[in-house]
Amino acid sequence: MGIASLIIGIISILVGFIPVINLLMVLPAIVALILGIVDWVKKHKAGLAKGKAIAGTICSAISLVIILIVNLFAAGSILALIGASAAETIDTYDYSDYDYDYDYDYYDYYNY
Repeated sequence: MGIASLIIGIISILVGFIPVINLLMVLPAIVALILGIVDWVKKHKAGLAKGKAIAGTICSAISLVIILIVNLFAAGSILALIGASAAETIDTYDYSDYDYDYDYDYYDYYNY
């Protein structure tokens, strides 16, 4: 179980940096975390070496943190793009110095 936790944790770390695809690795990372903790406890009770279980637990925990951070940055950048595009559509022309008394005659410019 420790080796499986380690392998899945490493794969989750590598895939965790890809913004959309990393959502597929949330469930395997949680399973790897559980496998690593279970193997860690079993080997601790038996007095065996538990290095792979500890490494798998740490790798899967790090991958969950990476997935969370990457998704937060991706969501923030998407919201910033939406906000920037919405800000460009707002009419920001200053009408305070507009001369409403200007007599514009359409026929002076367009003589047919």
